[in-house]
Amino acid sequence: MLLDGSLIEGATILGESGLILGLSDENGRINEPPANQYPISIRNVGYEPTILEKSVDTIRLVPAVYSLNEIVINPNERPIKRVICFAREYATGATNSDTLQFYSEYMLESFLKDADKKVKGYKSGDASPKVRNKRQYARITNAQGLDSVARPKDDDEITLLSWKEMLEVPDYKFHERKEISEGAKGVAVMGKYGPAYIFRKQNDIYSMTTDHLSEYKDHKWSPLFLKLLGMTIDADNMQSCLAYKVNDSGDYSFDDFIYSTYSIHLLAKGKLFKKIFHTDQPIEMDTYIELYPISMTYITPEEYKELRAEKQEIPFQEALNQQPLPEGVKKIIERIENRND
Repeated sequence: MLLDGSLIEGATILGESGLILGLSDENGRINEPPANQYPISIRNVGYEPTILEKSVDTIRLVPAVYSLNEIVINPNERPIKRVICFAREYATGATNSDTLQFYSEYMLESFLKDADKKVKGYKSGDASPKVRNKRQYARITNAQGLDSVARPKDDDEITLLSWKEMLEVPDYKFHERKEISEGAKGVAVMGKYGPAYIFRKQNDIYSMTTDHLSEYKDHKWSPLFLKLLGMTIDADNMQSCLAYKVNDSGDYSFDDFIYSTYSIHLLAKGKLFKKIFHTDQPIEMDTYIELYPISMTYITPEEYKELRAEKQEIPFQEALNQQPLPEGVKKIIERIENRND
């Protein structure tokens, strides 16, 4: 995929039904989608989602325009930041005969503080986002013609496709890379077996892409603890990308944060996975997550303790830079919402 001649790696491809079809490679190429998956949706940080009705040789993405949420200046007596985010997760699992789709939306709450400040009673684990509201939808299809939709419960097998635990709120400050300040379009920081971080500055976006498998040989991760549980997986893609709005100072923090994405591909082939999904075949799993900030409020330690204890449900809210939902996912939601049961 190209924009003004620049190759775009890591763009996520969603099919007509909302299935994740893969990512663009380091040369900006994608595998040709099956004919029945058109129109396809192409998503990448810093660009507007692009709909492609049919196969073409070259795809050009259009830069997106982003705004920032208002942030209240931090008074000294309010050392804790309460952050509300919205996230949506697309997850699929596929064998030779069955296809599982799991789509979820979350309202998340985090409590953050500056690393150099001590706040009595603050729990560091509260920096991890906690689910305060959710909507979940599932679709199951197979070669025999089954096409079923449902609202999954937390203990339903299909929820094993979720990787929402990977989400984080980027609560750190950093300065623009010197090479980029001097005019470079991108900078790669090498890990043990490949680029671990890639920094880019383009289209008024400063982004940091992290390859979480750069320290693993052959770019594959097979966690031993899951093997011991009979849940063997081979992960060959685990990437996250943070996007910030460019500013004149070159200093970036949550105040400049626009949104982040997470993409995962793995092959599940352990006995327990096969038993859970009622198959003797390996299961191809893909997950793509978007995280958007909604608000950040400075609160007192007393307010923090009260909110932490209450764990209030947070109503769903539209995010400022939220991308449109793919038509295939809309249809799944409509089928479920329109049922009488």
